Amino acid sequence: MNLDILFDLLRIPSPTGKEGPIKEYIDNFLADQGIVTVDLGPAGLSWELGFGDRVALVSSHIDQVACIVERMDDEGYLYIHMPGIDPRILVSQELTVWGKEKLKGVVGMTPPHYLSPQDRNSPIPRERLFVDLGLPVD
Repeated sequence: MNLDILFDLLRIPSPTGKEGPIKEYIDNFLADQGIVTVDLGPAGLSWELGFGDRVALVSSHIDQVACIVERMDDEGYLYIHMPGIDPRILVSQELTVWGKEKLKGVVGMTPPHYLSPQDRNSPIPRERLFVDLGLPVD
């Protein structure tokens, strides 16, 4: 696969319910290759590859994981909720906050050396994750 195509796909925002732009990109790309796509509803797309008796159906899910901002504290950190996602995979991940402007942020949590031994060995509660946008407090 051409890495440029992969990076193009990753740059197109496509949270659940907003997959239109990525579907259009994939549909246009495949049409340029002579491949007809079939729309599978809000978050899916499929296409057939091959000819005659040798046809394969490729089906894909095209939405991205999206988090919901629940609140912002006095220091400007955002606290997020991510339905169905294990909070452990989000720590240290870069993400984009979509609003009036696109803002880059990093998911953080209390450093382990500040946690009690019990908390250090427990699952991370989602309430402890925050997004640092690197913006000034004032």
